Formats: sequence, structure tokens, C-alpha cells
Amino acid sequence: MNRYYSLFVIVFLLGITGAKSQQKNTAPVNNESRNLDHIRQTFYKSLDLSEKDLEEYRRESARGGEEKESKTDGLLAQFHRWEWLMRSRVDANGNLPEPGLAAREYVKYKNAHPQIFNSGVRDITWETVGTAEVPSNGGGAGRTNVMVFDPTNSDVMYVGAAGGGVWKTTDAGTTWTCLTDAFPVTGVADIAIDPTNSNVIYVATGDGYGYEATWQSDNDFWGGVYSAGLMKSTDGGATWFATGISYEQANNEIIQRVVLNPDNPSIVLIATRSGIYRSEDGGISFTQVSSVHCYDFAFKVDDANTVYTGGDKDILISTDAGATWSVLGDNIMDAGRISIETTPANPLVIYAFSEGGKFKKSIDAGASWTNATKPSTKTSFYGYYDTDFGVSDVDENALIAGGLEVVVSSNGASSWTKVSTWDGIGDDNYVHADGKCSKFLPGSNTTVFATNDGGIFKSTDFGETWSDLSNGLRIAQAYRLGTSVTEPGKVISGWQDNGCNMWDGTSWTRVYGADGMEAAIDPLNADILYEETQYGGLNKSTDNGQNWSYISPGGGDWLTPYIIDPTNNNILYYGGGGSISKSTNGGSSWSNVGGAFNGNLFALAVAPSNNQYVYGASLTQIKVSKNGGSSWTDITSGLPTSGNGFNYIAVDNTDPEHVYVALSAYNDGNKVYESSNAGSSWTNISGTLPNVPVTSIVYQPDSQDGIYISTDLGVFYRDNTMSDWIPFMDGLPNVMVHELEINPGDNKLYAATYGRGIWRSDLYGFVQYTNDIGITQIISPAGPQCADEFTPLVKVKNFGSNIITSFDANYAIDGGSYSIFSWNGTLDPLSTINVSLPVLSPAIGEHTFVAYTSAPNGLSDNNQVNDADTSGFNLLAVGVALPLTEDYESGNLPGNWTYNDPNAVWLINDAAGGYGQSVYSAKANFFGTGSGDVGEMNTPYLDLSSALLPITLKFDYAHANKNSNKGDTLAISISTDCGATFSNVFYKGGADLETAPLLSGTEFVPTADQWTSETVDLSDYSGFNRVLVKFTGISKKGNSLYLDNINLAGIPSSSATLSEITEFSIFPNPSSGLFTYRIPSAIQNGKLVVQNVLGQTVYEIRSDKLTTEGTINLESLAPGIYQLSVYDGDAIRYHAPLTIQR
Repeated sequence: MNRYYSLFVIVFLLGITGAKSQQKNTAPVNNESRNLDHIRQTFYKSLDLSEKDLEEYRRESARGGEEKESKTDGLLAQFHRWEWLMRSRVDANGNLPEPGLAAREYVKYKNAHPQIFNSGVRDITWETVGTAEVPSNGGGAGRTNVMVFDPTNSDVMYVGAAGGGVWKTTDAGTTWTCLTDAFPVTGVADIAIDPTNSNVIYVATGDGYGYEATWQSDNDFWGGVYSAGLMKSTDGGATWFATGISYEQANNEIIQRVVLNPDNPSIVLIATRSGIYRSEDGGISFTQVSSVHCYDFAFKVDDANTVYTGGDKDILISTDAGATWSVLGDNIMDAGRISIETTPANPLVIYAFSEGGKFKKSIDAGASWTNATKPSTKTSFYGYYDTDFGVSDVDENALIAGGLEVVVSSNGASSWTKVSTWDGIGDDNYVHADGKCSKFLPGSNTTVFATNDGGIFKSTDFGETWSDLSNGLRIAQAYRLGTSVTEPGKVISGWQDNGCNMWDGTSWTRVYGADGMEAAIDPLNADILYEETQYGGLNKSTDNGQNWSYISPGGGDWLTPYIIDPTNNNILYYGGGGSISKSTNGGSSWSNVGGAFNGNLFALAVAPSNNQYVYGASLTQIKVSKNGGSSWTDITSGLPTSGNGFNYIAVDNTDPEHVYVALSAYNDGNKVYESSNAGSSWTNISGTLPNVPVTSIVYQPDSQDGIYISTDLGVFYRDNTMSDWIPFMDGLPNVMVHELEINPGDNKLYAATYGRGIWRSDLYGFVQYTNDIGITQIISPAGPQCADEFTPLVKVKNFGSNIITSFDANYAIDGGSYSIFSWNGTLDPLSTINVSLPVLSPAIGEHTFVAYTSAPNGLSDNNQVNDADTSGFNLLAVGVALPLTEDYESGNLPGNWTYNDPNAVWLINDAAGGYGQSVYSAKANFFGTGSGDVGEMNTPYLDLSSALLPITLKFDYAHANKNSNKGDTLAISISTDCGATFSNVFYKGGADLETAPLLSGTEFVPTADQWTSETVDLSDYSGFNRVLVKFTGISKKGNSLYLDNINLAGIPSSSATLSEITEFSIFPNPSSGLFTYRIPSAIQNGKLVVQNVLGQTVYEIRSDKLTTEGTINLESLAPGIYQLSVYDGDAIRYHAPLTIQR
């Protein structure tokens, strides 16, 4: 059956039968309890956590620290997973979505577009990436909530995944087949098989174990995301239809359990948050028979009319096959989830386990109860999330339970033994953490199965050794992914509960643990990997994942966005909290470039054609920087913010101002917006997209504005030849898609799905020509240029199917005549190569560089659309000649310097000048700024090429720290490539930076004797004529630092030789105003001149009075830096800075 037709049948029936059940299900809806803000506040209050506790937890988790179980009992991670997922899925008032919304929206969309579904326009076929093996090195396949056996053949098993559907094996777990790719919702909470006809299968949809706390209302919907109620198949899972429990918008329940009466399978019981529902007609209709919030059922094995359950701290019993219920054990359990089991080995034995830790046993069919030993004495159980156990059907004393580890009991729960380890990767007893379903093989008391957040495991020796049966289960809940340009097909992806995993073309490997989040591969070096754990823990590997370094500039959200600059792989942007950090050296160091967003960052994007354009967005605010993050402009105006959130940003690869934004939540008609002017105005291009969140958006390079979006219902596409969107998901399971990425190396679209792993597809309308060569990027020249001569560098791609052995690269500047460079070599299909063209020497100023390819293999290019590229560049004027002096006595920070200082770290200060000899200095306000705030001051471009050695940077500073734990830093760095990269020439922090005793509680103001002077040799940079010097203050909220009397000087070229110059001296320097000079030989026609910072002559000695040794009296002048020059005729023969200090 066509997937889309079968899905329509399912959802259509769901809608019809749902109307029947609604008449009998009148449970009230508590709207307040469905509000995200209300739930969040109540949750934190229930744990008695302060903001300080939360911040400490996030910080430790980001660095890989273990959760403090005594404080949080494992709940924070579960809650934050769900909270991040739902934050972009609430309405304008913060209310959570209805569980049936996705299914309803899909059928609504399909019914409105029958021509799309029937026209065959969607000729794209998706395929899975990699094999279905479990990643090595401790990886997991994904979260499984339940497993059941075929009642007649225990080699046939079914597994239900949290987001990946129902999977069936007929060979005891050797191979698996998915039965539910056309389900309206692919989360599975439970499965039941008819004991008399194994072709009849019931599936409770939705992630029933998403999360829950005991204080919740029964009508809270936040266990997972979506549910389609109870589905049924009568042909072994080949086709499915809805039952009488199907979810309309007003019904917010989640099914935790479904069971069939062993003697009469037409009687169906389901456990939900609003109570127990019962059907007598195989699920056609249901009646609510109890309002008790229960989670589990167990039949008395010698009497199918007797059923047990637990809820509201009680054990309940029904003696009429679930039609009526009464209390069997009053108030004997804890609140919350209660799991209950019976065994054919002894029909009188009942076991019950509650999320609070109580474990009860009855040996008289519930007439009396005793306290058994709880399994949590041997392992950690995270409350509702993993409170499950099983009992052998042939041995009443054999039990198994799964929490963080697996435990077993052979004496009826008198004691427990831990039989697995979740961190012993490669050990015989390794089992993935967080058990969900624990069962014995029918007829055995030694063969056991455990499902968990990594898949399904089996032991044949009562837990002593384990084997992983998860190979074949494609059920990963992928948050994000990254692909390799240089090694097409290589993928790295972060998976919920299963770390960061890499497909190298041969096998999957877990390369990092924890929860895997955003992942990326360096575009130029596929061995350089980036991965992120929860709360923004960013890590980097330079050896293909063998070793990792923590490089995060700070903490962030559960999933924190970061991005590699598409034109400079050393530049990274990181959206931690409400501001953006930037690194220009691959994450070795960071500066806070601000942005001051009104919430946690959700999206970042850098324009491929001009990396000065950087876009960032929180859920309700979007901004752009046109100068690489130095300043930001709010461009939210014109976009809907009420009931929407900004989830993702995409930028045209040729126009930095052509940008798209994807919107979340359920505001119908507001899904995708486009701007052609960097956000000055916006156009709604949502068309008739279904009313579900758009989770990501990508722009197809060199296309007719082709864009792809991922949603909670799959993938859609449109370009400028279309008036509306089309579905782009033929062959893709009906699953939530969290992120898309286009890989130019293989022209594939990759998708990270939340439940079915990683998939890929050809691009829309993809055609591969025979001979097709083109320029994909002009690497250089682009943007500011600091070299008088440069070698153009272009990236060329073989788009065709033939190997290219030759082509011509044609290039020109400013519309002039084209030059031709003939390339020869070997370029494989879909491969790229960087081609260096002959050296160019343009004039100073702005230019346009154009390049295009032609004559691949000496033949005509079959596709000339992708041949050419254009780049604008600016050859900067030569920098200012030395000396550069700054004493701040103007009362302002110098206007000809540039600043990257969003948090105002650097201020002008009139409380203390250098050595107490002047009024003003620059102050790094570490006392008043936040920890991690960074301020940068850049000199004008300087010309060091005309100065003879030595070239020195001298400055004075003073600093006191708050305490020994604080580490404020002053760094000075230099750039010769227009600021693209900087190298440190001075770096001091912590105790090394201190010039005065520790001072806490009061801002430090230095006395005259608390200053110190530093000299930095910059002679290594003497050949450069466009040099930037950057002063960086990095706050750890210690105490203030003061900077004064900056003097960068060399000795200008003159008729004197270097040996002569080194014999010239002036001393003492600094002094209070009286200096002595010595000149090696008399000057007949010259003078000695002293000038202030404005270039005004303030002292002069004529040649007739200029001796080889003399005194200069400047005691009448103000303290500061002055320049002394000795002229021989019109040429400067000697030069030195003078510093007056008092």
C-alpha cells in the first residue's frame, strides 16, 4: 500500500472512532497544569533547588560531571530533555500541544492537497545512512520502552521504541523489521498480542516514559510529545487501524499500559492518566471504568476475571475482568507509578514496586502484604522513568528489575544482586543504563531480557553475562548531525541517551558519551570533529574522535547552538545563554561578542558569501551582525513573536542579506519567513504548510532558491518556480525530523530524525551531467586584504560523472580582461580542489574579483549555471607609521581605535593615572562586569615595515585581585592578516597579573607605587605594513585593572646604520622630567626635538648648541609620553620615546 494512502486511512479512522470514545470519556482538562511555565516552577519547587544549584548542575553536566543523585535523583536530566523539546512547541500562553495534533494536521494537509500526493511529483527516495549496527565503544541503538513475546513462539518478539515504532524479530533478535513507518505517531508506550491469534496486535502510541512526577495532574501532557491513541492490526502488523481510543484535541491522556484478557481477548484494558478504560469489542469502543491514575496490570493466572493494578498509593483489584474496581491494599505503596506482577508458578503470589522505592509482596492473593527488599538498594532507580521488574513464570522466587543497572533476586525479593554495569564498556556484564522493561523468557528462570535507553539485551545465565540484541534497530533519537565535505558520507550525530556517534562509511562508533547534541565536522579536515553534550559542553577532537578537548566558552541550554564559519574553519560561534561567543582559533580561546538576546539562543547562521554577516536568534528575537559580531542589530520587527519561536536560520550561499527563518509552535500560517535585505523587512512564505513546528531550514547552494524544511511531520521543499511547498519524504518514515544538512560533497540532503536515526536523499531535481566543472567558492580574495600582493585561491568542484583531468580557470578584476590559468591533474566526480591562480597586485581600495571555469577535459561544460563566482575585497591602505602613543589624557578612549566590547569592560578612568603622574587611564572593569565578560581594544592599522629594530611595545598597568580563586586576564595579541587571526604576545592572568595585595568588597584604585611597566618585543613583525595590536581584558569578576602610557615604537629608517643607532642613549627613562642624552658623534646641521602626542614641538635644541652629551629639562611639562627625535638635516637620525612620571 502507498505509504501516504495508508496513513490517510489510519488517521481518518482515528478521527471517526475518536468521536465515539469521546462521548464516554469526559475527564476534565486542567489547563493550568498543562502550562509549561507552571510545570517548570512546580518542578523546581518540588526539588527544592536554588538557581545556584541549577547553575552548578548544568556546569558539571556540561563538563561530563556525574549528577548528584541525593539532590536530584536523576530527575533534572529527564525534565530538561523534555523541557527543551517542548519549549518550542507551546502556544502564545505557554500551553502544551494536544497529543493528537500532529496526526490531525497531517490528514488535514493531505486532504487539502490530493494533487500533490497523487501526481508523482515527489520522485525522491530516502535511504538510511550506514548499517543498522549498534555503534561500537559503548554506543546504544536508541530508547526502547517495551518488549513482548509472541504467545505461541518465543523466538518471535516485538519491541516498542520511544520514538521509532514497533519492531519485530522472528529469529530471537538476530534480525529486526519495523512495522509502523506509516503510523501517524511513531512513539510506542506498550504492545499487547492476542493470546489466541498472534496476528492481532495492539499498540499504545506515544512515549509513555518521557517523564512524569508524582505531583502532576492526571491531564498533564508532558510525558512525550504526540500520541495517536491505541492502534490495532489484525494481519501481524502489515496494516493498522485506529481503535476507540484515539486522541482528539480535547483529550490529553497518555496510555501507559494495554493488556488483553487471557480467556477473552476481546476485553481490552488500558491504563491512562485519567484512569482505566475497558473495551469488550476488541477496541472498537471503550468505557472509562475507574478514575484512578494507574500504570500497570497483572492477571491472576488461574482466574482471568481477577485483575490487579496500582494507583494513588493503593493496590486495586477487579473480579469481573476489569469492569469494576475496589481497593485490595489500602495506602500500602508510595505515590506515583506502581508496577505489579504475578506468576503462573504460584497464582497466590503478587509483587508490587512503586517509584518511591517500596517493594511489596503478597503470598495470599493480596489478602496480606509484607515489605520485601527493594531493588534500589543495589542500583539507582529514577522514579517513574525506570521503575520496572519481571517475574519468572516457572519460579516464583526469580525476579529481575532494571534501573541504572540490572538487578536479580533468586529468593523472592529477600535480597538482590547487581548483575550489570552501565559504564563497563566491553565487559561481559555491560548493559545500557535506564531499564524500561525486564522479562524472563517464557518457561525459564535463567534467561532474561532487559530493554533500556540503548536497546534490548539478553542473558541466558541469570544476568552473569549479557549480549546486545539491538543490531538492526534503527531507533536513534538524533538531535543534530554534521557531515563531511572532504569525505562525503561521513556523518557525526548526537543522540539522546546514547552519546555522539560517527559513521565513517564502514561502521558506527560512539566517539563521545553523555547525551549527544549538536555535532560538526571541519569542512577542510575530516579528522577535526566537534561534539556537544547537554548544557553546552562543547568538545573538539583533532584525531578523528580518538581524543577530545573541552573547549566550551561556558554553559548553555540543554541543546546549545554553535557553528563553524563556512569560509574560515578557524572561526566558531557559540550561543551560550543569551549571548554569543566567537573563537578565531578553532576554539582555543573565545571572546564574548554579545548580542544581548532576550533568552537562550536557539539558532546561529553565518553567510557563506560574506562571513561578516552573522545571524542569531532566541525563541522570540533575531539579530544580525554585519561585522563579524562586533555589533548587532535587532531585526525581529515584521516577524510574528506571539505563539511562535525562531527555531532555525538559513542564508543564501551567494547573497548574505537573503535569509530565511523557520518558526516553531502552532501558529497556523506562520512557519517560514524570508528577507532579501538582512531582516529590514520580511515576507511570509509559509503557504499551506501543516500547522506543526518547523525545526530546521537549509538553502540549496547554487539553486533557484531551493529550500528544505524539517517539521514534526517530515520534510518539505519549495523554490522560486513553485507557488507553494511540496512534501519531500517519499521513503522517509513518518517521524519527527530535528535537523537537515546539505552536503555539497555528494549532493545529498541529510536528516536527523527523532526516533529513526539518520537518513539521506538526493536533492530535488538532482541531475548529474557528464562534464560539469564549477567554482563553488572564492576563498581569496574576499573581504579585507592586508597584503599588497596575494595569490587568488578558488575552490573548484567536479559536479559531473567523468573524472576531470584538465580545465581552464578564467579570472578578472573590476570587469577587466580575463586571464586564463590552465589546470591539469585528477579530480574525481563530486570532489573538490583548491586551485591557486597567479599572483595579483591591485591598487589600494575596493575591488570585485570574478572567476569561472570552462573546457572540462577540453570539452564543453554540460552545465554552465554553476561555473562562476564573484567576490568583493578591499585592499586596505598602509597602516599608520610608528610611533603609536596613548596616555588617555584626552579623557576618552581613543577614537581611532576599534572596540569589541559589548559588556563595557574597558572604560576611561579619572581615578588613577600611571604611577600617579597623570589624571586618566583605561580601566578594565573586572570589578563591575560579569565573570566571562570579554572586552577588546584594537589599535589602528600600523606600519611596522618602515621601522628599524628593535620594535617595542611598552605600557604601564596596575591590578589587584579579589581573591586567589579569581583569575582576571590581560592579553595582548597581534594580527597581520586584517584581524582574521591573532597571536598572543603578552598573556597574564590570576596571581601573575597582580601588582597589589588582594582586595575584596571594594574596587581597587592603585596608588603610585602599585603600578608596573612591561616591555614586549615586536621585532618579529617588522616586515608587515598593516598590523593590528589588540588589548583583551577577560573578567573573572575579580577586581579592576588599569592601563596607561602605551608606547609602540621602533626606530625609523635613516642614513644612520643600526650599529650607530644602538650607541645613542637617553636616561633615566622614565624620569620626573630631567633626562640625559648621549650622541656618538657631533651633528653639524641638525637639531633635537621633543614632541607631545599631538605632534606639537614642546622642546628643541638647535645644532649649534647640540653637543654629544647633554641634559634635557622637561620638568615644566605634564606627565605622559613624548617623542624625542634627533635630526641630521631633514632626516631623523635618532629616535626614542620619553616618559615623564611623577
